[in-house]
Amino acid sequence: HRLELGVISDHRQEELQLIAPAPLPPLKREASGDQLQFFLPVIADYAQLEPVVLKALRKRAQRPFNLPGIGPVTARFDKVTAYGTTRGRIAMGLTIAARPVGSSEETIGVVWVSARPVNQPGSQQVGFTDLEVRGNTNGVGGDILVRLANSPALAGSIGEALTQNFARDFEKLLGKVQRAIVEKRAGDFVIRAEIGTVRTGALKAAGQGLYLPVWAEGSARVEYRPH
Repeated sequence: HRLELGVISDHRQEELQLIAPAPLPPLKREASGDQLQFFLPVIADYAQLEPVVLKALRKRAQRPFNLPGIGPVTARFDKVTAYGTTRGRIAMGLTIAARPVGSSEETIGVVWVSARPVNQPGSQQVGFTDLEVRGNTNGVGGDILVRLANSPALAGSIGEALTQNFARDFEKLLGKVQRAIVEKRAGDFVIRAEIGTVRTGALKAAGQGLYLPVWAEGSARVEYRPH
């Protein structure tokens, strides 16, 4: 075998001279935040909504309902049954006893109220449209129950109860997510995340409960924290 040795010129040697070591740039303790997006569906089970609505109706029943053509009416609400129906509607069976103020004759029956729950974009405020009422009562006076179920005061009480329920569930969910992602350690680094803006979608009546889609945006950053 033949070994060949090359000769490097003085000019080339100058190019290959070692460069004096330089210090590393200072380590940044915090990296800039990156955007995060979360999808957080809020589902209110119908069985959980029933006592919420019943409590609201009983509170409203502490004062009479003013019904056109009948006048003030006192009512007692004994039971609420709720479930989802077709076309994105919710149905509620209300067991009611009612009588006009000053009358001793009480009408008892079950009135079924179905409606489509709605909300404005970005809001947990619950309202109802396309209200339909059907009733099974104990006599000719049953019309009073149907009129009661059709009254804006009753629908408003139900809507207010659902609004408050969603607001509580909404805050609980965001709190759980915030606690879950607020700080995670990986070796000498700590990952921190914060939720910024939150927006809600359209409320829907699903088979298992009322469904409110929620989207949240936030930021994440990495901090250097050696042990």
